[in-house]
Amino acid sequence: ISLDAAILVYGLKASGRLKAIHRSRELHAEIVKTGVDVDPYIHTSLISMYSRCDSLAEASQLFSKELIPSVISWTALITGYAEYQHYEKAILCFLEMQLEGVSPDIVTLGCCLRACGSLNDIEKGVEIHSQIVRNGLLGNEVSVGNALVDMYAKCGELANAEDIFNRIPVQDVVSITTLLSGYVYHGLSEKAINFFEQVNCKGLSTDAVMLTLVLQACGNIGAAETGEKIHAEIVREDLLKNDSVLGNTVVDMYAKCGCLTKAQEVFDCLPVL
Repeated sequence: ISLDAAILVYGLKASGRLKAIHRSRELHAEIVKTGVDVDPYIHTSLISMYSRCDSLAEASQLFSKELIPSVISWTALITGYAEYQHYEKAILCFLEMQLEGVSPDIVTLGCCLRACGSLNDIEKGVEIHSQIVRNGLLGNEVSVGNALVDMYAKCGELANAEDIFNRIPVQDVVSITTLLSGYVYHGLSEKAINFFEQVNCKGLSTDAVMLTLVLQACGNIGAAETGEKIHAEIVREDLLKNDSVLGNTVVDMYAKCGCLTKAQEVFDCLPVL
């Protein structure tokens, strides 16, 4: 059965998401044999696939063959650099993209903001923020708002992170966890706990990552009572069954609070994963 471009694109996406580099190269070879690698959608999908597989040299080589790279090709390469912590390359690629007159899309901007946060490059992050505001993207795109919260929080600009958070039309688990992580990372443990309690009062959903962060905050300032309440919630939801990180954090919280008997009890009940 002959395969058309649409089927091959989905095959490339699947290989990239599985990070199956050997299968990806085999599929690439099959595509070259049939001569459909000249198709722009196929070519862009190959760049994306290699970027997802951390084969950025191969992705870059394919990218360099495009006479006029599209925003999708630029974004695929930038995403690969950012995902595998080549943050400087991601920013440089973004700057080159703009010099070429290609306008970034929402995914590109989100990746670059996360790169700025990881590099603590507040200046470049503010520039991208201004670009987002000029294009009117902040009010409609939750993902862009979350990326801005992440960038400002990582750079220690928590007042700005809070301001963006409050402007996001729909505050989801990602935005809440991002701001909470910023508080904990910068030693604002009491503020992290207060923020978490506000989230709970509003009835917003929590997850294991969020609970892990607030338990760390409790341990940092010895808030044993709050930590015990969170532990009780974790037990009710039966979250320790398959999450060793969360279990270890409960033990760590009790130990830091001086509740060594409880720490030992939780430790003894943790499943061996």
